[in-house]
Amino acid sequence: MNWQKKKKLRQVFICLLCCSVSTGTAFYLRYYQATNLGARDSEAVAQGYYLINKIEEQLDADVNEEDTSRVQKNIYELSAKLSSFGTTTADGALSKQGQILLNRFYVNMKELGLNLSNHSSAVLESEELYTNYKEDIKKTRNNQKKVFDYFKLNESSFEKSK
Repeated sequence: MNWQKKKKLRQVFICLLCCSVSTGTAFYLRYYQATNLGARDSEAVAQGYYLINKIEEQLDADVNEEDTSRVQKNIYELSAKLSSFGTTTADGALSKQGQILLNRFYVNMKELGLNLSNHSSAVLESEELYTNYKEDIKKTRNNQKKVFDYFKLNESSFEKSK
């Protein structure tokens, strides 16, 4: 009888150990999924980073009369790509705070893109519009920094792969 009790006790212990490991793994996976970007969101954040940089480069470019139409066309194309973020939403598996930050960033990029595409020809000619768009880019960068900080993304890795 003693031998059977030891065998049952060993089976119960192994079962509890397996359940504990499984539960711990499930909680860790849920935590990881809630605090790390998925492939789709990672790609969207990276693309947004590069588009904002390119738009800023185009706005800051020294433009002579011959280049104005080319730069305006570039700004229009980049802003159209940026405005496509209006259809992007954060992954539902992320934490609420992560979803809020990411959705705010997506909406901010969409609005910047829409505004720029509507005024792409006048931005280079009007100092006031230029200043307003630089402020809008600054706000977008602030939201981008919040996303980078929350998801612990390394901005220098984005800069290196330009």
